Amino acid sequence: MTNYFRKARRLAFVAMLAPALLLGGCTDLGEEVFSGVEPENFFQTEAEVTAALVPVYAQLRAMLWAYHNLSQVSSDETIVPTRGEDWADGGRWLNMHRHNWDANLPDLNDAWVAAYTGVARANALLLNLEQIEIANKADIVAEVETLRAFYYYQLLDLFGGV
Repeated sequence: MTNYFRKARRLAFVAMLAPALLLGGCTDLGEEVFSGVEPENFFQTEAEVTAALVPVYAQLRAMLWAYHNLSQVSSDETIVPTRGEDWADGGRWLNMHRHNWDANLPDLNDAWVAAYTGVARANALLLNLEQIEIANKADIVAEVETLRAFYYYQLLDLFGGV
């Protein structure tokens, strides 16, 4: 019986030691990226800077649904008809209209995430714009700052002091 345990221990030791020896040879972990867009090689022309504006504007689309639901469905401006279970969505629309909001209401999180994603995208672009020189830089900075202010306005309107 003891001979069996000795063999099992040796086998376990070898099984644990083998990966350690094999993984020790992996020291060159550098990578060469072929498809990434880096700030130092992207913001070279006005067209590239204009293309970088797209994600900041695209976030307006996400804000439309979330903001509309919270600001309009919760008032008398929009009433979602609930005809049967397929329209009720688990009481989502009625709870929103009746101001029975809780942490399970997806529109609260959606509006928060959508607005702060817009702010984050605007901040990232402004950070990159600081490092480059193009002809209409002041106009683009003003445009991005206006979009960021709009996203903050949405947050203030829905959630108060953020």
